[in-house]
Amino acid sequence: AEDGIRDAQESRGLGDVYKRQVHGEITAVKEMSFNNIESKKEEFRKYLEKAGAIEKLTRVLVGLYEEPDRPHNAIDYLKKNLGSPTDMDAEQLRVEFNKAKDENSLLKKRIENLKREIASVKPEDS
Repeated sequence: AEDGIRDAQESRGLGDVYKRQVHGEITAVKEMSFNNIESKKEEFRKYLEKAGAIEKLTRVLVGLYEEPDRPHNAIDYLKKNLGSPTDMDAEQLRVEFNKAKDENSLLKKRIENLKREIASVKPEDS
C-alpha cells in the first residue's frame, strides 16, 4: 500500500485471520489427541508385554504358521493352544455350577441341623 503500513499484497481481512487461527487450533488438538492415543497404545503394549501375553500369542501364532496341515478353524486352534477349552459349552458350565452351588448350600444347612441335633442330645450319666 502507498502508506507503507501494509504489504503490497492486498489484505485478506479478519475472516482469513480467523480461519488460520481456527486451523492452527484444530491442528494442535489433533496432535494432542494423536499423542494421547499413541501413549495409551504404548501403555497397553507394555501391559501385555509385562503379563507375558505378547510372548504367548507370538508362540501360538508361529505354531499355527508352522503347522503343516492348517486346521479348518484357526480360532479353535488358538483357543486350544492358549489354554481355553473349545468343546465346553459355557451355558452347560453355568448350569453345572449353579447346581453344585445349590447342593453345597443344602449340605451346609444339613451340617448345621446335625450340629444342633448333636448339641441337644446330652450324654447319659452312668
